[in-house]
Amino acid sequence: MMVKKRKITNHKAPEVLIPSTRVDSPMWSRSLKIEGMTCPSCASGIEKKLNQLKDVHISVSYPDAKADLTVKGRATLESLIDKIEEKHWD
Repeated sequence: MMVKKRKITNHKAPEVLIPSTRVDSPMWSRSLKIEGMTCPSCASGIEKKLNQLKDVHISVSYPDAKADLTVKGRATLESLIDKIEEKHWD
């Protein structure tokens, strides 16, 4: 089941839909649905922003509007979604 994370006020920002499960283990993976990407550079921008973080790996598929996220450490899903949503697309 996917739940809407929050309403995006900037129509150019991606919108992330996440499974309604809690993440509290030091190593975890999630598949995310990302809506609102308008081109492949949106996907590469998300990858660039998150993959520079320690112990975070994300692979984003623009055609599928999804991302596979793996975290080794204590980064929270909420903080990573905030990083995705704060990206403004030109």
